[in-house]
Amino acid sequence: MTLWMALGLMVGLFGIVHVVFIREESSPDKLNSQALQRLAQELSLEFTFQKITHPTLKLPNLSGRLTGSLHGFQISAYEEPTHNSEPIPFRSVYQIDTRGHTLSPALLLYRQSPPSHVGKILGGEDIEVGLSSIDQAFVIRDACPKSARAMFARPGVAEAFLHLTTLTPGIFFENHKLTLTYAASRLQPEQARASIHALLYCAQLLCETDSLSDRHDARTSSRKINQGASPTWQAAP
Repeated sequence: MTLWMALGLMVGLFGIVHVVFIREESSPDKLNSQALQRLAQELSLEFTFQKITHPTLKLPNLSGRLTGSLHGFQISAYEEPTHNSEPIPFRSVYQIDTRGHTLSPALLLYRQSPPSHVGKILGGEDIEVGLSSIDQAFVIRDACPKSARAMFARPGVAEAFLHLTTLTPGIFFENHKLTLTYAASRLQPEQARASIHALLYCAQLLCETDSLSDRHDARTSSRKINQGASPTWQAAP
């Protein structure tokens, strides 16, 4: 009887420790989810959960997802598996879709890397837009080089893209979508706020489809998204 009582006591203590550990472990995730839900309500976006599993490591992940429309652009934020060689199995992705706006469908943009520099030296097809800060930071390709240069000549466009480089090195534009990626396995509320704010402002400048009053409203909304801040990279209304 004494032995069974001792075993029962040990099992009970283990259960209590396990529950406390799980509660402490999951509490930050719960707070993070609540903050993301508040952000989704503020921006009229939808916040949902999805279960994803790393295809090779077989690691499960219950991830948050933000989706919806903001000033005529489709916004999405989610988590996705990374490649096996990367130390973090999942990454955070923030994306804005410019489909349906007057922007070249062949436009391709991503961060500069050593092979890109070599390609330019050897006569690659990368486009130089004539702004050293942009040409050094990004690889730009388009079916119409003149169109790409005109796009970066618009007021505020170059500054907006350079601002993206201060957020993350993971920047690319392809198939109408401007995307930011972070080496973080969870969507973070403040990161989400800053990323959505920057993507929306960039998309507005890139597409040039709205009236001046609509553009002003979008900038005002963007500042609200960024908790009232007025970044120095923003063009004046």
